[in-house]
Amino acid sequence: MREVKLWVRAEDGGAPALSSNVSVRLVIVDEKENAPQVLYPPAAPLAAGAGWAGVELAPRSAESGALVAKVVAVDADAGRNAWLSYELAKATEPGLFRVGLHSGEVRTGRAGTDLESPRRNVFVLLRDWGQPPRSVTGTLSIVLVRG
Repeated sequence: MREVKLWVRAEDGGAPALSSNVSVRLVIVDEKENAPQVLYPPAAPLAAGAGWAGVELAPRSAESGALVAKVVAVDADAGRNAWLSYELAKATEPGLFRVGLHSGEVRTGRAGTDLESPRRNVFVLLRDWGQPPRSVTGTLSIVLVRG
């Protein structure tokens, strides 16, 4: 919320001149019109309104809790309406990854050395704290590599 204060003075052209002063206080409130926008990972081309998609590489030998990626997003609203939360909406392999509620950090939930397929999809839901909340869902494809 922003506040602007100003003084307005009105004076007529009569003789003697009459005038008056008034203080005006404008309070600008956020209308909650913006949804979160993902800055990182860079979005892959998608159909309009389809959310976002990104690709990250992670070592198969990563220990449980290792940082794999970080989803970075902003919301153009003000105050509490711009606060963001992140959650794991869906994953091709449940338990393999987890998402930090306030950080957007994607970490391994367990070691992934026994996996047959090297590519895993994590669907991340970003939600702001506005009323009503606005959200965007995206896909983070994590490619597990040797090393």
